[in-house]
Amino acid sequence: ELVADYWPDAFRTQRARAAYVKPVYSAKKFAGEAPDWSALDAAPLRDPLGMDESAQPVSVRFAWNEKGIYGRFESKLPPCAKDSNDVWHNDSIEFFIAPGANAEVEHQFAWDPTGKDFSLRHRILPVNQPPEQSWTAPGSFCRPKVAADGWTADFFVPFGPFESGVPKTGEDWALNFVFTGRSGDREIVRGTALTLGRHHNMNMFGRIRFE
Repeated sequence: ELVADYWPDAFRTQRARAAYVKPVYSAKKFAGEAPDWSALDAAPLRDPLGMDESAQPVSVRFAWNEKGIYGRFESKLPPCAKDSNDVWHNDSIEFFIAPGANAEVEHQFAWDPTGKDFSLRHRILPVNQPPEQSWTAPGSFCRPKVAADGWTADFFVPFGPFESGVPKTGEDWALNFVFTGRSGDREIVRGTALTLGRHHNMNMFGRIRFE
């Protein structure tokens, strides 16, 4: 029975992988104090494994200016948001960005609804090096707001800590965004890329285009 249950999911994953085209997501440049999120399109989110095609009430939008990248995440799922849990046992969002055309360095940011965070830098080119788990990006932040029926988070990642600096208009960088919901009897995972369950799988990342 376990074998019979396995094959349909495996076939769905293989079909999704064969049809996969790396997505390009728009980040609109804005002037002023904050983006007008209501005027921006949400980036489509999918099951990173390619198995679960059910729609989930979660969304993310991106914008930018000369200071950095801004994001607005929204979830209408009741969150797991316990002060006693770490980032990996509450609901969480993860933002992976690899600046520049060659994506030489991957940066990971993770936040949960209680305000806990995690960051990491991993140099991949020209020589793959161990991840730097002590790395931080001064000026980055996430401002979550929690309700009984969901949560939102406004987050910001500055360009200053990146070696590549500020992108030019029209440039695009490797991107992956992942939401993990842990309040139910099973995890719900949605992301911007078909990473096959490995969120650091940069070969499958989409691109964020600075417009």
